Amino acid sequence: MAALAEMSLETASCLPRKGQVVLTNIETNNRCAYTNTCTNCYLNLVQSGTVTLPEDTIFEATTRLIKHGAEINHLVLSGKEPFESPELLMRIAHQYHSTPFGRRPASFGALSASVSGINHWLPRMPSTPLSWLAVSVDVDGSGLRAGDPFRVLNAAMKGRDAGGTEAVAVNTTFQESTLEAVAFVGESLRGKSIDQWTTSPLMLPVDGRMTSTATYSTTCRMIELASRLVDVASRVVVETELPFIRRMIGEDRWGKLDLHVWRIEVQLESGVWLFARSPAPGFFLRIRHDGALLSKEDFVNINLKIGSYGMYTDPTDIDLSMDQLRQEREMGGTHARLSTHERISGRRAA
Repeated sequence: MAALAEMSLETASCLPRKGQVVLTNIETNNRCAYTNTCTNCYLNLVQSGTVTLPEDTIFEATTRLIKHGAEINHLVLSGKEPFESPELLMRIAHQYHSTPFGRRPASFGALSASVSGINHWLPRMPSTPLSWLAVSVDVDGSGLRAGDPFRVLNAAMKGRDAGGTEAVAVNTTFQESTLEAVAFVGESLRGKSIDQWTTSPLMLPVDGRMTSTATYSTTCRMIELASRLVDVASRVVVETELPFIRRMIGEDRWGKLDLHVWRIEVQLESGVWLFARSPAPGFFLRIRHDGALLSKEDFVNINLKIGSYGMYTDPTDIDLSMDQLRQEREMGGTHARLSTHERISGRRAA
């Protein structure tokens, strides 16, 4: 899993309404069958400890997030492996669909690498489907699960056919040494009716931060390869960094972009989309499996014991975090985040 990869997919059925601008990730557990296989997985590289919140607590936090649906674009079950906690996944799906359309997040998605979990559980979700399911299809040399990667994709497509998800997205990481193999993956997607194929630079830790391994020239080569593959999915995306996008599209077009969003999206003449995270604060909240409430900046740092929005103790912490995000958006990041002590003290005083 690449640290940049957000794999969010706006389909016709889940376009965000005005004001739905926040991306939320929920780590439902700290378990994955490929933990010992994926040496470069972001979730294996961060040093967050082994303590995991009880499932009832994660459900409680997620339920509170859903109540803030007027501000949330994507509600994402990001792992470590959602289908390792299927009962929790089903409870969250039911809660999401039980919330009136006008008050819930625009979409409800999941990231998964579990062939058995998807095969067993996704067909059971037609009455409470995912908006989208994103799976990783990686190559040898990536340090991520490879082997027979299309097993997980085939499971996802069967689940889509059964009504368990409205859309299926594929993510493939790239670096200089794997570009040709990644292009072969793209070729192999033809005819499979994929909704989105995203290639993301492999991220590795450098001085305590997850850092892209892709240079500007490598990214340009990936874009060139992707431009020959725009027919393999409804949308073909190359994730990159904002300075690279600025350099590629030129100052005239750059000056027309709205940078005060959670993700910059630019479509090239070839049809390839470029995605990059915006520098603007106030658009991202991740609940780590141990309860840390992470900002966008926290997400690329490793060895963090606590998030910028503190630690989850009860549902009011979600309210405080969402209020903090709102203030950051309104003030363009100049608003100083409350310290954990101030957050907890303020909540108790209230």
